[in-house]
Amino acid sequence: MSIFTTIAMIAGLLLANAFFVASEFALISSRKDRIENLIAQGRRGATRVLYATEHLSILLATCQLGITICSLILGKVAEPAIAHFISEPFDALGLPEHLLHPVSFVIALALITFLHILFGEMVPKNIALTGPETLAIWLSPVLIALMRISRPIVVMLNGIARITLKAFGIEQKDELDSTVDQSQLASMISESSSEGLLDAEETARLRKALRSESRSLTEVLIPTDKVRTLDFGQRGPKLSEVEAAVAETGFSRFPVIGKDGSYVGYIHVKDVLDRFETDAPDQLIHRSEIRPLSIVDASGTLEEALHAMHRKSAHMAQVRDRGELLGVITLEDLIEEYVGTFSDWTHEAGK
Repeated sequence: MSIFTTIAMIAGLLLANAFFVASEFALISSRKDRIENLIAQGRRGATRVLYATEHLSILLATCQLGITICSLILGKVAEPAIAHFISEPFDALGLPEHLLHPVSFVIALALITFLHILFGEMVPKNIALTGPETLAIWLSPVLIALMRISRPIVVMLNGIARITLKAFGIEQKDELDSTVDQSQLASMISESSSEGLLDAEETARLRKALRSESRSLTEVLIPTDKVRTLDFGQRGPKLSEVEAAVAETGFSRFPVIGKDGSYVGYIHVKDVLDRFETDAPDQLIHRSEIRPLSIVDASGTLEEALHAMHRKSAHMAQVRDRGELLGVITLEDLIEEYVGTFSDWTHEAGK
């Protein structure tokens, strides 16, 4: 085999290996929402990429089979051929015959390994990561065709892999996961805003919602000294006191304080609204009309508190830190951190 034939064969094997590596990373890194957007724009080949992401397991098996075959041929043929050509200069320099082959082989192995890692792995991987959807459009037709040609072998290998994974309690995925993490979601919001799909208000609200995930309750709670409360007294607060509190604040829920200063619960105006028309103002609120005030941990996040209150169908909760009462949090306040300011049905204009 001539030196030119050897170089051409090495270049071809490295190119084929690069194709399979780039295809693998392009499919894994492609986002389903972007692919669907390309389909909506009428981009040719985008439908084929969507098909590839929906049959990810078998196409990745095709990539792995191709990479393995390229690597084996490269090691079997290219290294000895290069070692043969390298040995000639060393022979001319008078290198002992018993060292000639080992030295040539080591140098050839190092050279092929370097070329394989650089041009067969790292370069195509990074190219794929910079524009996975675009590259997938270019590469997926050939990859799908190779998958169909080698389907019997690929299906067999993929089936063995599935059984092996199942033995370890792992479920093989056949479709690309469409979920995104927080950084990807932030990127999607920025892209949508720059393309004019979201206005400034919507963009600000969505970004605020992302930031709210890890915020502490202490940042949004109402401190105890600013909470408008009702006194339970001897047998309960009066209707007139509830009416005065609503007129004063425009709010619809008020914590009730017992004799010892602790929260007994809270009153929701909706529960006693019909009594304002039928009962005298000095009538008492019954204990059964006072809702329980659940406790949330001050060290938790807004998301944790929101889930806890949702599970208990609670509109208000007391926030405590190691038993110490810090204040209260309302469901409305938590929701506003995610979707922006809104008013409940009792709010007065301007409040």
